[in-house]
Amino acid sequence: MSNREICKLSIIVPVHNMEQYIERCLASMMRITHEEVEILCIDDGSTDNSLKKCEKFALRDKRVRVIHQDNRGLPAARNRGLAAARGEYISFVDSDDWIDSRLLGDFIGFLDGNLTVDLCVGGAVRNYPDGSEVPMFEKSLPRLLGRDEALQEMVAGRIFFWYMWGKVYRRSVFEGFSADEAVTTCEDLDSLWQLFRSGRIRDVWYSPQYKYHYYYNTCGMTEGKNRIGRHKSDLYVFEKILKDSGKENPEVMARIRDRALQSIYSILKECCFLDGQLKDISGYLEKAAAILNGMGFGEKRRCMAAWRLEQMVQDEGYIRDFFGSPFSSMCDAVSEAKNFPQKYIYGIGAVSQYVTAMMLEAGDFDGFVISDSRPSPLTFAGKPVYHLSNLPRGGKKAVILAVNRKNQKEIMEGLDEDGDTTVLAPDIPEDF
Repeated sequence: MSNREICKLSIIVPVHNMEQYIERCLASMMRITHEEVEILCIDDGSTDNSLKKCEKFALRDKRVRVIHQDNRGLPAARNRGLAAARGEYISFVDSDDWIDSRLLGDFIGFLDGNLTVDLCVGGAVRNYPDGSEVPMFEKSLPRLLGRDEALQEMVAGRIFFWYMWGKVYRRSVFEGFSADEAVTTCEDLDSLWQLFRSGRIRDVWYSPQYKYHYYYNTCGMTEGKNRIGRHKSDLYVFEKILKDSGKENPEVMARIRDRALQSIYSILKECCFLDGQLKDISGYLEKAAAILNGMGFGEKRRCMAAWRLEQMVQDEGYIRDFFGSPFSSMCDAVSEAKNFPQKYIYGIGAVSQYVTAMMLEAGDFDGFVISDSRPSPLTFAGKPVYHLSNLPRGGKKAVILAVNRKNQKEIMEGLDEDGDTTVLAPDIPEDF
C-alpha cells in the first residue's frame, strides 16, 4: 500500500451477472457523503450487462473503480478486491444488496477513536421483492464485545451472523489473509472463522442503529440442480474448522456442529428431491458423520438431526424412506393439481420451496395462500400471495397444502368453506 494513495474506506462489491440489482446497490453507496471512500466493483466474469452498468457509475463518480477478471468465484473476487484496496478500513457489500448511507461512515469515526476495536458490526434486515422487510436478528443495545464473546454471538446468530457483509474491518485484519478459493459454499463462515482464529480480531463494536439490506431471492430452489454439485464444499469448511475443535470454547463448537447438521440435512433433502443425486451418497454420509463426531456429535447433547444422521449412515435406505415418501406424496398432489384450471400453494416456508419447484416443472400455478393472521407480502417468487379470506372466488381450484401434518387440519377447515376448492394434503411429517 505504500506506493498508492491511501483513503479511509474501501468497499468491495463482487459482481457476477447481477444486472437487475447492481444499480440499486451502487446507488445506495452514492449517498455516502464521506469523500475518502472508494467503491471497488470486482466483475467476476459477468456475461450480462453488469460490467457496463458498473462502468457507467465509475464515469459518474470518481470513487467507483471497476476491475474485471475471468469467472473464478466469490472468494477470488474478494481477494482481488483486497489486493487493490487502498482503504484504512474494509467493508463488503453483495451486489444484490444495499446499505443505509450512514452505516459505514459512522463506523469509520468509531474505529478512528477506538484503536483496540478491529471490527464494527451493524444491523440487518431481509428485504423481499414486494418491498416488505423483516429484521434478521434480535433487538439489542449497542455494545463492545471481546473476541470470545463476539465469536460466540457470531455462531449463535442472535444479534449478528458470520456474513462478511454488514461490517467494517480494520485493514490490519486482512494483512497476510487470503480467502480460500477452493470454497464454493460457506465462504463467509470460512473467512470469518479464519480471521477470528488467527487472532487478528480483538474487540468488536456492535451497533444495530443503521441497516444492511439483504435482498432475499425467493426463487432459490429452482436453481437447486446447479447448486447441488457444490455440496462437498460445506464438508470441506467444517472439516477445516474441526482442526480447531480442541482449542475453542465448547459452546462455540457445539453451535458450529448444529449448523453443520442443518447444512447436511438440507443437502440430503435436496439430493433426494433432485433425481439421481442419491448415487454414491454413502461416502458423503460417512465423511459427514466423521466430521461431526470430531465436534462432539457423539456426546450426550443430542438432537433429532444427529439421531437421524446416524440412521442414514447405518442404512442408506433410511434416506429414501424418510425423504422419499413426502416427496412422492408432493408429486402426487402436483400431478392431481394439474387437472384444475386454478392452482395455488398454501404456505411460503421451506416445504413450499419444493412444491413450487415441482409446480413450475409441471407447468405453472396461480399464486400462494397464507393464513389471515400472517402479514402478507404482495408477491412471493414472482407470484401473488393471498390470505385465506381473499382467495379468488369462483371457478374450480386446487390448493396444495405445503405445510406439515400438524398445521394441515386447521387450514383445511378454512378452505373447505368454498365448495369450488379441492384441498390436496401431501403426507409431510412434522419434523421434515
